[in-house]
Amino acid sequence: MKGKEDIKRKESFEIGIESSKYFHIRLDMHVHSQYSRDSVVPIDSIVQAWEQKRLYSIVCDHDTIEGSKRTCQRIRERSPETPEVLAEEITTADGELIGLFLNEEVPPGLGAEETVDIVHAQGGLVLVPHPFCRYRSRAIRREVLVRLLDRLDIIEGYNARNVTDEDNYPAIEFAESNGLPISVGSDAHIPMEIAKVWMEVPLFETPQDLLARMKGARVCFRRSSNAVHIFTKMVKMMRKHVT
Repeated sequence: MKGKEDIKRKESFEIGIESSKYFHIRLDMHVHSQYSRDSVVPIDSIVQAWEQKRLYSIVCDHDTIEGSKRTCQRIRERSPETPEVLAEEITTADGELIGLFLNEEVPPGLGAEETVDIVHAQGGLVLVPHPFCRYRSRAIRREVLVRLLDRLDIIEGYNARNVTDEDNYPAIEFAESNGLPISVGSDAHIPMEIAKVWMEVPLFETPQDLLARMKGARVCFRRSSNAVHIFTKMVKMMRKHVT
């Protein structure tokens, strides 16, 4: 089992822009856009992060791929070599799962097993966001993780919106003990969270390429201020009032 100090040393590793400029990209695998009901991140901000920092944000809006489609289209217009990763954070009856490399939206409200079936039938990957987080009602339950273990593809070990480091450590340890790739996600819902965390990976094309190239990825990570949760609550309240 990896100690907390080892994990912290890995998190503190910063990479230079030039090292990733041509053959590698910085990858944030969990970002929300204005198409999520609780996010106000403009697609312009996500595209700008690509143009300025070579940071590719995988947009995983709640129960929709519209933001992901629009983001991919705009980035690929500028950089056709970049992969197209349509994604969605899916609200299942057992908690949240992220589908990557989707062709179409996955409906919310289904059981976790059926949701995994639909994602895999599209040739996609299943990423488990913020497992073991004690402060999220929609975090998938441990017993469901164990039940699905042989069918999971990626575990989010670094979520910048987790309130404490102790909510990330169990996810990292779970992934490592079960031989699953570990992802890094800002879980950004407001613009100030964009381009703050990432993992550096070689350019990839297919889902299997991504899984292979995540191994040994360099990580830049720090948790967001807990104040971001206040902003998110305000966004939810304003949108509820408007509707």
